[in-house]
Amino acid sequence: MIEGFITATTITNIYYIIRKAAGALVAQDAISQILTDLHICAVDRNVLELAISLNLRDFEDAVQCACAMVSMLDAIITRDISGFVGVEIPGMLPGELISREGI
Repeated sequence: MIEGFITATTITNIYYIIRKAAGALVAQDAISQILTDLHICAVDRNVLELAISLNLRDFEDAVQCACAMVSMLDAIITRDISGFVGVEIPGMLPGELISREGI
């Protein structure tokens, strides 16, 4: 069984993008659906300190990776795996997950 996780900071980005494109009500509905479907990874001081220590090129990727590490996740599903090369939690393209899990 696959369980989905998302960082708390990503939710604010999603809300902002959807609100700009489709309005506040659509954005609120999207966030409500995310909260129903996914587990939320906290972004706290420990996660941010771990993210800094990872020395990744992109800090947002580092935060994603740190959250995955703290939550002991198996993979990070992303459209850009280049940001996760050589880290403890492997990056995986969405298509790879679909193929592997037979979704």
